[in-house]
Amino acid sequence: MWNKTILYISCVAIILSIACGDVPQCNRQIPLIDNYDATKMVGFWNVQYTGNEEKSKKACMVATITAQENQLTLDEAGFIDGELDHCVVTLTQLKSTSEYVGESKEFPPSSVWIIGTDYSSYSVFFLCKNGHKQDGIMFFCTRDKNPTFEVLENARNAIIKAGLMIGDDYLFPVDNSNC
Repeated sequence: MWNKTILYISCVAIILSIACGDVPQCNRQIPLIDNYDATKMVGFWNVQYTGNEEKSKKACMVATITAQENQLTLDEAGFIDGELDHCVVTLTQLKSTSEYVGESKEFPPSSVWIIGTDYSSYSVFFLCKNGHKQDGIMFFCTRDKNPTFEVLENARNAIIKAGLMIGDDYLFPVDNSNC
C-alpha cells in the first residue's frame, strides 16, 4: 500500500510539473497593468529598441501578434547579415493580467510582462532573464516605423514607471533605416 501511495504522489507531481512547466522565479518584480486587454495587442509592431545587444543587430525587426484564448503568439522577424530570421514566441496569459509565461526555441519557459502599452502606438515587453542586466530583456515596440517623440517618451516613461532603467547600457536601437 505504501508503494502505491508513493507512486501516486510521484505521478501527480510529474503531471503538475508538465502542466505548469518549470518557470523559474524572476528576481525582478514587475507591476501589472490595470485593466489590461490582451486582444488589443494583436497586430503589427516595429521593434525600436531591445535590451539585448545581440538582438539589436537584427535589422528591420518586427513582431506580428495573433491571439487565441489566454494566449498570444508573437512572430518576431528581422534580418541578420541579410538573411531573414524568425523567432516564434508563445505567450500564455496568467489570470487575465499583463503577465505571461513565454516559450520559444530560443529560450526556456520564462516570465514575460507587458510593462506598458497604449495599444495603438507603443508597447514594452520585459522577458525575465535572471543574471542579465536588470534581470531581463526589454523590447520597446511601436505601431509606426517612425514614431513621434511623444510616443517614444510615453514608452520611456512606462519603462521608468516599471522601475527599469533606460539609457545606452540598457536599450540598444534596432536599425530600421532600410526596411
